Amino acid sequence: MLPCLIIWPEYADAIRKKYKCFEVRNYPAPEKYIGQKIGIYAGKRKPDQKNNDRINSILDTLRAGPDSSFYQGPYVSGDVRGALVATATLVNCTKIKTYEVFAYCEKYHFAPASFFESGPCFFWQLENIRPLKIPIRFSLKGPVTWFSIPMETLRVQGVGL
Repeated sequence: MLPCLIIWPEYADAIRKKYKCFEVRNYPAPEKYIGQKIGIYAGKRKPDQKNNDRINSILDTLRAGPDSSFYQGPYVSGDVRGALVATATLVNCTKIKTYEVFAYCEKYHFAPASFFESGPCFFWQLENIRPLKIPIRFSLKGPVTWFSIPMETLRVQGVGL
């Protein structure tokens, strides 16, 4: 079984395009998933245009900086929704204690500053991000954060993991 994390579409898109390597949550990652491959599922909610604009503004700044070649790909849109869009390895989880870390790491998480003002934050570090060439669409019911899918489902879809 592949554990899958549901992420808002615009942030899942940033992960899929390999711009974002940290997921920011207000709770720690489940220890049983640290060091494991997880699926990145773009939730069904409509992307927030303010988030898209903020993320793409950060990308514009990065495209003008010293790491510009890394950020030359397409903009983030969150256009793929209700689908598994990538896999990644969840390598660690770190509690963030100061706002200064937010500013230092902004290009790796893309979260708004207001999120960090609302309480404790945890950076879930992702590595080995592998976008799916064709997202696997399926519906989920109810309020879900994590779910699992059989590895066979991925193999049938031609996803090599």
